[in-house]
Amino acid sequence: MNRFLIMLIACIVLWDLGWWLAGVKQLAPWSLKRMLKENAAVELLDVRTPMEQRLFRIPGAKSYWDTNLEDLKLSDTPLAIICMSGHRSPPIVLKLSRKLDRSVYNLTGGMLAWLAVLGPVE
Repeated sequence: MNRFLIMLIACIVLWDLGWWLAGVKQLAPWSLKRMLKENAAVELLDVRTPMEQRLFRIPGAKSYWDTNLEDLKLSDTPLAIICMSGHRSPPIVLKLSRKLDRSVYNLTGGMLAWLAVLGPVE
């Protein structure tokens, strides 16, 4: 059991390290919450499935499924991409950061980290 847990943690760390080395910028949940609390300009794009979004969501987040990605080009504010665990969103962050002329971030740990660190949301 201990060996499995160590391997699982190592895989998660290596996954995140690989994306970081590829150029995916990370945004910690507490940093995003502080930005939102201070009314800093940040746009939220939730890439979870509609069913996952119905469970809980960050107020003001746009749904990936309802958003025309061409509309994302019209803003120069930072864009935070949100998924459930922080592992589905890095490819989207990488793609959008190359396509858009703005800063694009991955919410580190996704909504699970947000819930674990900051508690419940909408």
